Amino acid sequence: GILTSGDGIWINKKPGRFLHLQERFRITLTLNPLRMQHLPKINQMQTKKIKTDGLIIKQQNIGEQDRLVTVLTRELGVIRAFVRRAKNIKSPTCAATGLLCYSEFTVYVGKNNYTIENAKLINMFTDLRKDLTQISLAEYFCEIAAVICPEGQNADEHLRLLLNALYLLGKGEVSQLVIKAAVEMRLV
Repeated sequence: GILTSGDGIWINKKPGRFLHLQERFRITLTLNPLRMQHLPKINQMQTKKIKTDGLIIKQQNIGEQDRLVTVLTRELGVIRAFVRRAKNIKSPTCAATGLLCYSEFTVYVGKNNYTIENAKLINMFTDLRKDLTQISLAEYFCEIAAVICPEGQNADEHLRLLLNALYLLGKGEVSQLVIKAAVEMRLV
């Protein structure tokens, strides 16, 4: 077996005999199997699971099946998260992690990254996707939000503003210029 610790990697060659690999040195240690507690303790990465809702404001395809998304969430602000098998049609995360989709996510917070494990679609804003000027204005709002909204902080007001703006754009009852001016003024 292989053990990792803060001071290097230990490889089990024979029972009770471990090889410690360092940057340039190889040191062979012989240990009594009954005294294995003297080995360095293994640092296991603690993961935290959070349920939150958010709006996908940016997406990037990674490889054939995965996707890297930027999400504006209520509790965590703007996060970049990996979604495994998101481009697979049969995956439940396929539709819920598309651009401009408002979804409920189960996010695993790792040491250096976020991973979306489950996603449930709440609203896809299909009315926006019928008009080119509406979709371009919606993407403009997302670009502004990606730059201005906080990372790792509560962003409830920013998310509500974007969701309301997207809803009003889709309905078409309010002028696009009025919505654009209101979003720019409130975000900045």
